[in-house]
Order: sequence, then C-alpha cells, then structure tokens
Amino acid sequence: YQQSLSIAKESNNLQSQGQAYYCLGSSYAMQKNNLKAIEYFEQYLAVGNALNDKSMQLRAWYNLRNAYHALGDTAKTGYFHRLIQQAQPRSAQSAQATPAQSPAITIPNSGGKNPVPYIPPSAGKSELPKAKPAKGDKDKGLLKGLFKSG
Repeated sequence: YQQSLSIAKESNNLQSQGQAYYCLGSSYAMQKNNLKAIEYFEQYLAVGNALNDKSMQLRAWYNLRNAYHALGDTAKTGYFHRLIQQAQPRSAQSAQATPAQSPAITIPNSGGKNPVPYIPPSAGKSELPKAKPAKGDKDKGLLKGLFKSG
C-alpha cells in the first residue's frame, strides 16, 4: 500500500491517495496498532474533506471512532460517534435525542500536518444519544460502553 500511495502522490491522484490511506489504516487496525491506524485514517479523512466526499468522511469517522475506542479515549470516541449520528438521515434520527453542540477546537494530529477537529465532551453527562446495537451484531464487544442497555 505504501507503493500505491507513492504512485498516487506522484500522479497527484487524490482519490487514489485516499484509498491507499484507508488500506494502510485498515491494515494497522487489524494488527491492533491503533496509533498508526489513526494517522492514516486522519489522512483519509483529510482527503475526504478535500473532495467533499461524504461517504469517505463517514468511513473515516467510523474507523477513527473504533481506533480511539480501542485505545480507551472516550472523549474522541464520543466525538466521532456524534459525527456519525449527525450524518444519519433525519428519519433515522427522529427517535434519538439530538446531541448538543459544543464549541469546536482544533488539535493537531501526531504528524502536525493536518489538524483534526475535536469537540470535547461537556462537563458532567455524556452527549451521546441512547442507542441499542442491532440484533445479531457481531461486534458487541467493540462498542461496549457506547450503548446503554434497556
């Protein structure tokens, strides 16, 4: 994937660069190297933002949420979870509470090249909407703690 990334950069093909970043991030995530995975998923998100590609952004948010969750970073996990919830169609959100807006601040990623937007959780209660995992969900342990039972 590194070679694909180099070729995509040389040819200035942003879409191919994004695909390479996604594949690299996914490879590191499968190896449980979440810090390295986050670096590449942040780059993938930057490409999605540059292309204004909503599906790329959503895919990046899902993967960033999962990587931060694996690291135990509940604030960033919650931030990306809220972005995912807000991206759902209105009909899917109608049964859920709308998350409150927090002032956005920018934190640099580990490389310092592309800042990552970050909204800290409010003091006190979590802003995450109540949701249940879908029946038959195979990743029950992955998102444990994000969903309230009942």
